[in-house]
Amino acid sequence: MFPLDLFFTSFWIVDIKVITTGLINSNIIKMEMIPIIDQLQITFYTLMAAFLGAVIGLERERAEKPAGIRTMSLIAASSSLIVSLGTVVNEFYGGLGDPTRALHGVITGIGFLGAGTIAINNRVSRGGHLTTAATVFAAAAVGVTVGLGAPVAAFGVTLLILGALRMGVFLEKIGVKKKYNPEI
Repeated sequence: MFPLDLFFTSFWIVDIKVITTGLINSNIIKMEMIPIIDQLQITFYTLMAAFLGAVIGLERERAEKPAGIRTMSLIAASSSLIVSLGTVVNEFYGGLGDPTRALHGVITGIGFLGAGTIAINNRVSRGGHLTTAATVFAAAAVGVTVGLGAPVAAFGVTLLILGALRMGVFLEKIGVKKKYNPEI
């Protein structure tokens, strides 16, 4: 082996060793488990969000709309889990996590999911399916609300969402016609 190759090989090994040792010894990386009580709280919040999402999804399935119980439940549960983890990581690791950044990620992802719902369903039927996309967004908002530690508010918001969804059906039954403009 040429001596210069030996020099570069040992340089990289030493450099990597110094970098990894420095990260592990600093406060940047802690190899500790999140306390069990926090994990149980995250689990409880995720279950509660899944239940509230399932309630919203049940209404959508009763109305024979595309996104039902499983979809809304998964959206609410995953949104709650992501934001809850961001909150706990922020508290436990001293500022490494940020629930608002997790919240922004959820909003972005749900925006793409809602746009996909509209685009895919427009190929199947002529309807816009904006209500389904808005309901997907609302289910995510319920999950985020639970994940941020406001389950009572999330329950109240779920009731408001159900009321809004049922109000359209009620108005159609009493004779208020909805206008459909395919050009929009």
